[in-house]
Amino acid sequence: MVVNERLELAKPEETPPESAPIAAKEMPPPASGPSWLRLAYCFEFLISLLVIFALWSEIGGQSHLDMMPWYIKLACALTMATCSIRVTAGLVEEPKAWNSRSARWFVGLIVIATVMGGIT
Repeated sequence: MVVNERLELAKPEETPPESAPIAAKEMPPPASGPSWLRLAYCFEFLISLLVIFALWSEIGGQSHLDMMPWYIKLACALTMATCSIRVTAGLVEEPKAWNSRSARWFVGLIVIATVMGGIT
């Protein structure tokens, strides 16, 4: 009695599915720009937070800031630091330094600075 299990053998010119090359559409797209630029933006964000809190306490007065709720101070500082990072990104990543992208974020900086002054 002969049992035919219908085993198919791989032909030499065919590659097995496990070793097939990954298609280009399955691979994630490469990150734009140098990778050290993201690290520089992170450091700029942290430094800008320190500068924002130091300047706000000097200009607005520490006693006024002590009476404010912490979440308002945090929201304003995070928003201003984000705007400053986006201005820098607009300046660095576009061909011309002053463009519409960097100008919009600079206006955002001015607006949040006005709001911070009004809150204080």
